[in-house]
Amino acid sequence: MRTHISLFLVFLLAPIFSFPSASEAQQIQQVIRGMQNRWNNIRDASAVVEIQTWNKDDEEKVNIFYGQIFYLAPLKVRLEYSPAPQSATEPILYPMGKNKYVYIHDGKQLFRYSASQDQWLSQLGEDPVINMINEIADINNFNVDRFMAIYQVADIRSERLFGKIPTYLLRAEPKGRGGKHPRQLLWIHQKNYLPVEAVMAREQNEVSCFFHNVDQNPGLPSDIFSLD
Repeated sequence: MRTHISLFLVFLLAPIFSFPSASEAQQIQQVIRGMQNRWNNIRDASAVVEIQTWNKDDEEKVNIFYGQIFYLAPLKVRLEYSPAPQSATEPILYPMGKNKYVYIHDGKQLFRYSASQDQWLSQLGEDPVINMINEIADINNFNVDRFMAIYQVADIRSERLFGKIPTYLLRAEPKGRGGKHPRQLLWIHQKNYLPVEAVMAREQNEVSCFFHNVDQNPGLPSDIFSLD
């Protein structure tokens, strides 16, 4: 399991990085342009995701989920995930059933498939994973224009994620204060501008999402985003 530097400390230091230098501002624009150029060419995408949630008051308690995320431009998202066994070291998906969660965001609203009721239900609630799904779908990590409509990039730096992946680390602050969107750290690959990790921080808990095996324009069938 990856060990995180306390994001609480990162955000305590946030005022230090509130006013990017001229060179940093130029680098921010360079990375955003790279993200836009790539994302503007994406019709659809898929990735294996690893989701971790933990409470700031109990840093040892971490819940882990593995799954897959599917994106259809411009705003549709499907997410399937399952709780991970403690012994799991690779992403594992279970058959449709009580241990597998399936969500679809149609661009406006989030729905969850209920296997017991065999129907899609409108999903609301304060569960951190549900909030994370709603925010990923709403922010849309494959749609930079949507992301930039919600966030402003406060600072950027180069970082080798896991000690080997060359990334740009962006600290994104929501433009609307007091809204539903949390502060976010976003690691973008320096070569292909794909998302590698996103961390969303709230007062009580933090949620991180790792993106593995991102596939651009695989030609996903549109019916996987249907509620029928």
